[in-house]
Amino acid sequence: GDSLGVNTGAPETIVLEFDAAAAPFVREREWHRTQVMDVRADGRVVLTLTVCNDYALRAWILGFGPDVRVVSPSLLAEAIYDAADRTRRVYARHRPEPRFSLLTMREAG
Repeated sequence: GDSLGVNTGAPETIVLEFDAAAAPFVREREWHRTQVMDVRADGRVVLTLTVCNDYALRAWILGFGPDVRVVSPSLLAEAIYDAADRTRRVYARHRPEPRFSLLTMREAG
């Protein structure tokens, strides 16, 4: 009941800020029975939930990519940052080497 998934744990207040691009998707449903939604004039949505800080929550937040920011708690914000950074490093290893463009070759003579 206190998780966005099937886990259990002590609930805590989680505050998330979604940018205007994600806001319509966030507004259209109830994510948890404890949610309080604050729709801002610029289109952003601040969502406050009282849920356990578990894997299901972190995976859900990461699914929004750059369209969400953890306002609090700070330890959750750090965990999301670390997970996103680890993900970036995984993909960086598979990124193709940059190639010279025709423009670069023309400029080089």
